[in-house]
Amino acid sequence: MYDILIVNFPAAMIMAFYANGHLPSKIAFVILDCFWFWFTYKAVIAIKSNDVKKHRRFMLRSYALTFSAITLRTWKIILSHSFTIDPLSLYMIDAWMGFVPNLLFAEWLIQKKQY
Repeated sequence: MYDILIVNFPAAMIMAFYANGHLPSKIAFVILDCFWFWFTYKAVIAIKSNDVKKHRRFMLRSYALTFSAITLRTWKIILSHSFTIDPLSLYMIDAWMGFVPNLLFAEWLIQKKQY
């Protein structure tokens, strides 16, 4: 968890500012990185306070955002084979599709399972 907070967050923030896809992609990656940091940070604080239930909820969110790298590539394959779309537009769409569905699914799981 600490590697996300200390190494990945600053590195991903720099990468977000230089992302392809103009402003929409940059915004998506900045939001993704901030959420990833925040949820992981809150999970660390929760477990240090012995609040396992809260820790689980925040780690589920953090895992969902960690998995976004895989989801982004999966959506890229699906979208590029389903539609004729220029690469730049595809990347702008893909930047959001990489993490928003994951986070929505995590929230649904949290509500359904009552973590």
